[in-house]
Amino acid sequence: MAEKINFILDRVATINFGLVDEHKVMTTYNLTKDDLINLCGGWPSPHIRSFTCLIKSVSAETLNIKIETDLYKVERRINFESGLISNVLMEVFESGKGIGTRLFCIQVKEARKKGFRKMTTIAVSPDGITDWVGYYCWARLGYQMHPSDHEEFMEMMNSLHRPETNIQELLETGSGREIWRRDGFTWQGEFYLQDTSQNMTYLKTYLCEKNKDYEI
Repeated sequence: MAEKINFILDRVATINFGLVDEHKVMTTYNLTKDDLINLCGGWPSPHIRSFTCLIKSVSAETLNIKIETDLYKVERRINFESGLISNVLMEVFESGKGIGTRLFCIQVKEARKKGFRKMTTIAVSPDGITDWVGYYCWARLGYQMHPSDHEEFMEMMNSLHRPETNIQELLETGSGREIWRRDGFTWQGEFYLQDTSQNMTYLKTYLCEKNKDYEI
């Protein structure tokens, strides 16, 4: 049996909601607040003690959702007509506890259940002020580079005389991971949610490597 990673039905914290849905998106698409929380990553720890969720419609098809807890914060823009989720921000306050991976896997599972086709993000590298890790972690979790960024990646590989043709191949080796941690850059990420997508294969491979039995 798959490991439980979404504790939304067992929550003990009170959810502080803010809702401004002038375009009636929730009514049009028959959405509950729990639906929206799950599409943003669910409830990835039983130890969450504070939870604020701000929901605002920005068009007749799109919601912008900001969630902040004592363990992490995320922001998502979700278009229910095009089946596209933009993962604007994810910040986990304490690394090494698997919160980020569980957030992403819950989101993937729920988005697939509801027929979404694609997720996007900006995989941010350290900027000298904040040690962002998205440029590394999102690749490990299966995001692929937008073609414009992949072109820059290939230029980098050629200059280093490396044989890899995509970021996942680079991160398969210790030397590749070291190079990317040192010299990696911010890139646009795409994750297709269909069963047959390369992204799903990469994610499943990563979870197997980490001995994580998560249902996605």
